[in-house]
Amino acid sequence: MEKNLKVTINKAGEEDILPIVEAHLLSFSDYFLTSLGGYFLALYYRSFLSSDDHLILVARVENKVCGFVAGTIHERELFQNILVKLKENWCGFAVVLAIKFLINSNFRREIWERLAYMRRLKKTLSKSRSKIKAYNKMTATLYSIAVLDELRGKGISVSLMRKFEEEMRKKGVTICTLGVRDDNLRAIRFYRKMGWQEETRRGTTVFFIKSLI
Repeated sequence: MEKNLKVTINKAGEEDILPIVEAHLLSFSDYFLTSLGGYFLALYYRSFLSSDDHLILVARVENKVCGFVAGTIHERELFQNILVKLKENWCGFAVVLAIKFLINSNFRREIWERLAYMRRLKKTLSKSRSKIKAYNKMTATLYSIAVLDELRGKGISVSLMRKFEEEMRKKGVTICTLGVRDDNLRAIRFYRKMGWQEETRRGTTVFFIKSLI
């Protein structure tokens, strides 16, 4: 962290959702979740506020959100909450998806690729969790970490990761997992620098694991 850069890291609140979405759009412009639009992303990140078992932290410089990290202990509960919110607002979201699906061939391809990815993710995480359960350990999954381009390389992502791991330890978590695209070399270098160990590769996804003990 640069000495003259004053960064604060806190748990996110409702007022942080839109800045988080903006940071996501800028950081993950060619990712599948981004193609679902700002409405879905707001719903997605808002779901991390629904339970203490989920965690989303924001980094601020001069009171402006410049980065965030999000993860959870209970994936099933998180995604059930997302599905409930989608059902409550299904009509508008379905129309947007239908239009994109019909007119955008890249979007259609991404849908099939994402379905294949989710099957790989489920298989890999289930295998990892089976190993972890054998040792009676609690695990968490990190889903997103991002810092605005203009503030990268200043130690903010390191501070976000350390705070995320600290908060997960307080919840009793001893193992963290994550998945990252194999072409995201900068992220892969960062995770290795932070002590994450590559566990396996499936398709275009690299899966990492880290002990918090």
